[in-house]
Parts: sequence; C-alpha cells; structure tokens
Amino acid sequence: MRKLLPALLLASAALLPGAAPAAEIGADAELLIRCGAGYMFVAADDEVVDDQAEADNLQGAGVALLEQADDLLVARGFDGDAREKIAFDLATEVASALEAETDPGFEVPQCAALVEAAAAAVDQETSSSANSEEIDRLMTCGAGFYVTSESAKEEGDADTASSLGALAETLIGRAEELMIADGMGDEARFQVSQLYGEQVATRIYAGEELAYDWDTCASLAY
Repeated sequence: MRKLLPALLLASAALLPGAAPAAEIGADAELLIRCGAGYMFVAADDEVVDDQAEADNLQGAGVALLEQADDLLVARGFDGDAREKIAFDLATEVASALEAETDPGFEVPQCAALVEAAAAAVDQETSSSANSEEIDRLMTCGAGFYVTSESAKEEGDADTASSLGALAETLIGRAEELMIADGMGDEARFQVSQLYGEQVATRIYAGEELAYDWDTCASLAY
C-alpha cells in the first residue's frame, strides 16, 4: 500500500515517542489503536480510496478511535511517553501487516462497530443538547455545503467551491459555538462533525435529499 509512511506519522502524532501487551493496556485500547491506525492508513492510500470526502471520513474515524484509546490509557495511568510508544508500535505492526496482507490484529466488522458505537454515543449526547434542533440544522447544512464544495473543487469550479466552502465554515462554526455553550468537549464536537459529515456525504452521493432544502440552508448564514 502506498503512502503508509505519511499515514503512520499522522497516527503516531495523534497519540504522540514492542507495544505494551494487551493485558497491560487492555484489549479494548489495543483494538481501538489498531482500528484507528488501519482507518488512517486506508484513507491515505489513493489506490484504495480515490474520493477525498471518503478519505476525510476514514481519517476522521481513525483519529476519533485513536483519541478514545488515548483517553483509556490516560485513565489507566500511562504517561505521555508511554502512550506515544504504545500507539507508534501498534500502528507500525498494523502498517506492516497491511503491507504484507497478513493479519493486522482486527476484523473490519470490529472496527465498524467501534465507529458506530462512538457515533451512537455522540448522537445521544447531541439529542440531549438544549440547542439540538439548531445544531442539527447548522451541521446538516454546513456538511452539505462542505461536500458540494469539495465536488465543485474536483470539477475545477473554484468560485463555486470557494463560496460553498465559506457557507460551510460559517454554519459549522455557529454549530460549534452552540455545542460549546451546551458543555460539549473537544472530542464530542469532533465526533459530531464526523457523524454529520459521513451521513450527509452518503445521502448526497446517493442522490437523496437532505432534511433541509438548499434555500433554507443558505438562509441560515445570514
């Protein structure tokens, strides 16, 4: 697989230097790291993923899983240097296994289940937010503008990409302000962003309508 080195550097930076045994770090943390690294490596391989939006979603999922693992390791008393080494060593094992097409230490359904569980937790947290309806509108529309901006960029329409990108930035920025006001931390907000990005991109690429029409979305920016 190409681009494994850049992806590996990203993975190690996400949890910033033989990995500690699973018995020490916990099988759950090990699986999170292996799956997170796997997602990031696949996202960086343009022979496997040639769509930028899909690559962004995979990388986002990978970072989210690595951050969950880091939280577990912090709670279990591992200091920064130890967490960096654990993440780097496990990511290296995954990279080598993917390169050699051997067992990377995870099954795809296991990783998908981790991502789905994280998304469900974020969805529950968002739905309990005092500003949940407005956040939903802003994030749905903001993600819609972002996805269409990326499509316009790929088609060479720089002006349309720029204007749609500006709308996306405005709406997502407002949604983030509301989430902060509701007490949502960095990880929860990141997960919300990834959740909406994946859902909206899937609907748009499938030719389905979003929950809000484009005129309604545009009006939110003013």
